[in-house]
Amino acid sequence: MSTFIGQLVGFAVIVYIIWRYVVPPVRRMMTNQQETCATSWRTARRPKEQLAKAEKAHEKAVEQAKARPSR
Repeated sequence: MSTFIGQLVGFAVIVYIIWRYVVPPVRRMMTNQQETCATSWRTARRPKEQLAKAEKAHEKAVEQAKARPSR
């Protein structure tokens, strides 16, 4: 029985140490990574929107060029 109590106390100490010194930095790293991914996602959408606008402008310019009489 004393072996069990000793192992239980040792386990509790290990859990406390991990909870106290390992979990907070890991949570911080996870939060930073989530923010980085969110920022990357937002910036990745911008070029797609700009490409769509540019394609519309190109189509309009082509239509206008076709509508002009050639000399």
